Amino acid sequence: MKNILIFGGSGFIGAEICNVLCSVGHVICADNYSRNEQKDSINSSVEHVECDVTDSTSVIGLCKRADVVINLAFINGTTNFYSRPRDVFKVALEGQLNVINGISRSNVERFIYASSSEVYQTPPNVPTSEDIPLMIPDINNPRYSYGGGKIIGEMMCKYYLPKEVSYQVFRPHNIYGPNMGFEHVITELIKKIYNANLVNGTQDVYKIELQGSGKSTRSFCYIKDFGDGFKCLWDNAANNEVYNIGTNQEVSISYLVEILSKIMGRNLTFDDIPLPPGSTTRRCPDISKLEKLGYTPKFTLHEGLEVMHQWFLKKYG
Repeated sequence: MKNILIFGGSGFIGAEICNVLCSVGHVICADNYSRNEQKDSINSSVEHVECDVTDSTSVIGLCKRADVVINLAFINGTTNFYSRPRDVFKVALEGQLNVINGISRSNVERFIYASSSEVYQTPPNVPTSEDIPLMIPDINNPRYSYGGGKIIGEMMCKYYLPKEVSYQVFRPHNIYGPNMGFEHVITELIKKIYNANLVNGTQDVYKIELQGSGKSTRSFCYIKDFGDGFKCLWDNAANNEVYNIGTNQEVSISYLVEILSKIMGRNLTFDDIPLPPGSTTRRCPDISKLEKLGYTPKFTLHEGLEVMHQWFLKKYG
């Protein structure tokens, strides 16, 4: 049985990966447990170790126990990209450097790196395939501390990781589900709708703020579909390749709000507010490469949002 070391394993996506892989090996979840930790939702067979990915000594020591290493450790959340760009970039750069240095001093045979859809920024084609050029449109925009860090992390897999270690990179696209944090558009909208005030002079119309008139588009992937996609990558992916994980259903944010308003039983109107600088107006992955490995998303957006609403009511209602 292989030892599988997951840095950032107690986060939202990390917890799902821990649960997916605990049946195929001994999983070691390494995390500093600073944000939205998911210990209670992780299989009891998983070993937990407190470790900050920027602590090189701890990282190198843990890598010596591993056959496979997965690096998910990052500071996520759009708000953090703008308010904490130096912290975001520090974890991106130092974390990946420490992990690969640890792999170099151990007997690790495989490395999997969690990148992001943010590496595409404003792609020339939508749906977007893995071979589209990656870009940083403006280094002065703090938003790109995250996407830039992910691009550097991908390059380090290709040009800094020891050649004898095989790797895969995956780029998740708007993964959502119960127990996620509130830095995601879906949880932000649910919270906004739940806390919305009545429009003056009405008894059943509520008002929220919506960025860019809700015209921006995204594709949303339920966490269990992500887990299925990751397992396809784990079982069948080619060495030294990159894979999108998500769905190919592109929807506008206004359509997302429409579904949520029906599920939550609230008539909505909204005030238009500007998009943050550097925001992408369209994003949807081409998932055909992963589909060839056997991946088929199962959850509809409506089904996933129903689950999200019930989770929100149970935990915060």
